[in-house]
Amino acid sequence: MFDDPVRLERLQAEIALKRSALAEHLAQVTRLQREVALFANEYDRVVGKLQDQLDAVCQQIESLKQASESSRFVWGETYNSLEEQFERYRQPQAAPPVRRVADDSTLRTVYRRLARRYHPDTAIDPAEKARLTVIMARINAAYRAKNIDELYALEKSPNAAAANKPLAPIPAGPPTFSDLLKLMNQLDDQITDAKIAYQALVNSPLMLLKIEASLAKGRKRDLLQEVAVKVRAELDSARQELVELQRKR
Repeated sequence: MFDDPVRLERLQAEIALKRSALAEHLAQVTRLQREVALFANEYDRVVGKLQDQLDAVCQQIESLKQASESSRFVWGETYNSLEEQFERYRQPQAAPPVRRVADDSTLRTVYRRLARRYHPDTAIDPAEKARLTVIMARINAAYRAKNIDELYALEKSPNAAAANKPLAPIPAGPPTFSDLLKLMNQLDDQITDAKIAYQALVNSPLMLLKIEASLAKGRKRDLLQEVAVKVRAELDSARQELVELQRKR
């Protein structure tokens, strides 16, 4: 009953439509990938180096402040009565989450290792590109935020490792209803993944900034240059703060 020729023909027609829909969704994802990549290059050229310098100075400031706090605690620059100290340490206190800080070399090493595994350009099956795009977006975001914990988590994530799933081949000979149904379900999953990848790109910070930059350009403004001016001012201020902290040591 399930292998009735009419039912098989209808299912094959549905599969053809789904393949066409998948190809359309993947084309949209590819177009957005190119747009985001071009804008990312422009952002890095105008703002990226300044932002990297600002991040580095801010890390130095934070390290000096933490060292200063530790020194005051050890040498007792602030005094609490015995009762106050007892009351403070008697209450159970949750330890704040500790985020590991990695140097740029470690970040780049982990990032490149992940990129080799999950970059969409490493996929042969077009549907895999859509799946990997979502993972690569998370990797890029974690790298830009210098979040080494997130990068390590992505390395160990079973969901990320299982994302690369090509379509199961149809056995040789006339396909059965079960074979075609399985293929159709997989196409549904891949279409869903392509839609998720598309939305991830649409809602990515770079795409949103690209849209704002385009709108600003229509008003005769260069948004990236404006951002660069602000970052440069923050960098100058941070450098002054760093110098003052270094003088006090």
